[in-house]
Amino acid sequence: MTRGRAPRIVRAFLRRLGAREDREFLVADLDEEYDALRAAKGVRHARRWYREQAARSTLPLIRSRIQSWRGETSMVPTRSVLMRWVRDVRFALRGLGASRAHTSVAILTLALGIGINAAVFSIVDSVLLRPLPFPSADRLTRLWNQQLPQGFSYEGFSPALVGAWRRQTDLFERVEASTAASFVYEHGTGASMIAGAYVTPELLSMLGARPLLGRLFAPGDGRTGAARLAVVSESFWRGELAGDRGVVSRRIRLDGHEFAVIGVAPSSFRYPTELQQIWIPYDVEQPPVETHAGERFAVMARRRDDLTASEVADRVKARGAEVHVAAGQAPVPGGKGTLTARAVPVGDSVADRTERSLWVLAGAVGFLLLIVCANVASLTLSRALARVRDLSVRSALGAGRRDLIRVTLIEHGLIAGAGALMGVGVGKLALLATSAMLPESMTLRAFNVIDLDDRALLFLVAVTIITALLVCLPPVLIASRTTVADVLRHASRSTTGSTAARRFRSGLVVSEVALALVLLVGAALMTRSLVNLQQIDIGLDPEGLVSTQLAMPQPGFADPSARDQFFDALLARLRAMPGVTAASAGGLPPRTTAVSYGPLEFADRPGERSKPVVLSAYEIWPEFFRAAGIRLVDGRVFSADRTAPEVIVSAGFAAKHWPRGGAVGQRFRVGGGDWLTVVGVTSDVREMSEDDTTDESEVYYPRGGLQNAMYATGPTSLIAAYETVVVRTDRPAAAAQMIARAVSRVDPRVVVARTTLAEHQFAQSIARPRIVFLMMSVFGGFGLVLAAGGIYGVLSCLVTQRLRELGLRLALGASPAQVFRLVLGSGLRLTAAGLLVGLGLALALVRMMRSLLYDVEATDPISVLAVITVLTVSAALAAWWPARRAMRVNPITLLREE
Repeated sequence: MTRGRAPRIVRAFLRRLGAREDREFLVADLDEEYDALRAAKGVRHARRWYREQAARSTLPLIRSRIQSWRGETSMVPTRSVLMRWVRDVRFALRGLGASRAHTSVAILTLALGIGINAAVFSIVDSVLLRPLPFPSADRLTRLWNQQLPQGFSYEGFSPALVGAWRRQTDLFERVEASTAASFVYEHGTGASMIAGAYVTPELLSMLGARPLLGRLFAPGDGRTGAARLAVVSESFWRGELAGDRGVVSRRIRLDGHEFAVIGVAPSSFRYPTELQQIWIPYDVEQPPVETHAGERFAVMARRRDDLTASEVADRVKARGAEVHVAAGQAPVPGGKGTLTARAVPVGDSVADRTERSLWVLAGAVGFLLLIVCANVASLTLSRALARVRDLSVRSALGAGRRDLIRVTLIEHGLIAGAGALMGVGVGKLALLATSAMLPESMTLRAFNVIDLDDRALLFLVAVTIITALLVCLPPVLIASRTTVADVLRHASRSTTGSTAARRFRSGLVVSEVALALVLLVGAALMTRSLVNLQQIDIGLDPEGLVSTQLAMPQPGFADPSARDQFFDALLARLRAMPGVTAASAGGLPPRTTAVSYGPLEFADRPGERSKPVVLSAYEIWPEFFRAAGIRLVDGRVFSADRTAPEVIVSAGFAAKHWPRGGAVGQRFRVGGGDWLTVVGVTSDVREMSEDDTTDESEVYYPRGGLQNAMYATGPTSLIAAYETVVVRTDRPAAAAQMIARAVSRVDPRVVVARTTLAEHQFAQSIARPRIVFLMMSVFGGFGLVLAAGGIYGVLSCLVTQRLRELGLRLALGASPAQVFRLVLGSGLRLTAAGLLVGLGLALALVRMMRSLLYDVEATDPISVLAVITVLTVSAALAAWWPARRAMRVNPITLLREE
């Protein structure tokens, strides 16, 4: 071939190179390759190949070829290297734009995988991994009371006991205390209950809080006769105080007294929990007379630097009884044993089930990311195989192996980078959605703010790099092995890397199926566990049941008769309202409002005493069981004229202590108190929880009959007593406003603290398994879609590569049905291999999930068989279209092209 016979389209493309002599020189160099292609495949094929190369814009490589002819690459300045990288990036962007479908799918898939991983990592890091945001956090310790030998532990230190532990200077550098409380906050439109805490003055500074405005408490604050001061949270400042920059020294009204705001704590400070919005100083050495925070302080201590945590724990346990005696606090009357203390590191406050749930979710998103990597790697491999001829031409024009690898890495690095950038947005959305669904019990003790912070972003960068390396591996291997000879045999059955590529893609599909099986088995087990939890008989009818917590100011309701008059008027008004079928008052189980603690004695077994137990005590008004929907299984309700103390117990309590029946009429007492006569037995009220233990401890007292109550659980108010109203109505959505109006009309001094639908309350008890189920289901469904897409992609590529073989099979007598079974069988074989591998991985995962399941075996065969069936059907559907395409191959057309 002469130099002037090159196709015109190539000459037009080469005009962009510049000088005429360069253009002619390049054309002359291409003549040999053109002649080889024409001799091998014909003129028509050679011209088509030139057009493809021109359309793919190989201009940067051709320019580098001209520079090598001129000797310009012997000494490449730094600017030339930079320009070369810029050209490579521009070329990669053009290449990605030419295959928008592959690029878009890869970027979106990576964004989902990386973003979800970053969101879950943020939660796990905040709750389990990240150090506590307190100075010397590793030396912070919580102190608990402990009753020996039973081992019953509880928080509840008196001011005197806090002071006694402060004097143990050989163990602790500092000992501070706090107690959660609720404050009646009076504002221009009325009053509301605000969660807060009483704290010793130096607690906030010990925990490293830095105020946004003003200052924190100082020694001497919170003493008798000192000014009433308050530190408010950033959310309270921005919401209730409208972000007033002059908030320092502004006065707010809490619990009927004026308090001066001296500072604003940042949103990152979360102690005792994330709920607190106001902190009031309380000096335990000289407590103020007009405000008494009770006997329920939680103690936080910082141990000495020269002592280990185990040494402090041993000494606290050994010295606890002595300290209690010095503080004047003795064991519960009538109890047996010793009252001592124990020390627990602050970082160990996360519940075991919460920790295991978060680790299971972390493992699930890790599997999901591997599926994403396998799927995107399969896409990049498919794209790389389609570009073998392009890479061969670049090699023929002088591009070295390093050049091909560099261009390939840049191209797929851009895909990973774009996926990471989009993953940040996906991660933020996923974190917002997940944080909203996470139950309060899983994050309440998380002192760190859950957010995409610098640690999460570093994790995201690391995940992006690893993902980029994984998805770049197939095209880099192809680029490193591409030669000019590949162009000459591109139409043959032995296309470069085709056998290795098929095996590699098949391995990717097997891994996708295996990982999808793991996620789906976890989702199936959680599904069965959740169904079992929802089928638990909770002992009451939650439909249409509403409970409202009221804060009744002590000055007006210190006299029990005043409280009774208020409730009689309120309940009469509520029962007369439309839609209300029953109304009463009393704590709604299983949320305990008070507890009785001590050994049990039974009148029918003289001299027999049990070990000290904790009983959930409820003081109820008439018609309570009817309003709450609690069934009375034996006996009667309380009589109007009581000559002796009466109680109603739960069925579990009765079965435990009178296993042969006949609990009604029996008498018992708690901790040496008055004898109580059992007049009725109710159904057990349980939470829909894996570890519910409330079915053996419920004791109901008539109004005014509650005795030996140890303390009311939950935050308390110093000027208000909490009472609960229960209403059954067929209009639960409007119940909150209806109850608030009724309370206001009876006595506007009473504050409506919180209204809760019973259905929501009981749903919260299964919030943890529900969130694990939802996330495992989403991850498993996503993995199933990706695995099915991988099978479809592999079989489609297989059919494309084997069109000639399939055509020959049909031409030699094979039926379309046989070709269909051939392709379908290939897909099912890959699925079977993936299922075998996935079963082994699934066994490892379910071992971690064992404690999260309820009434379901970790190796439940029904769940495993259901998942295998779903995956097999999905794989068959994914393989159906490529198999259908294969059976419709026209052998005559293929042979004519040959």
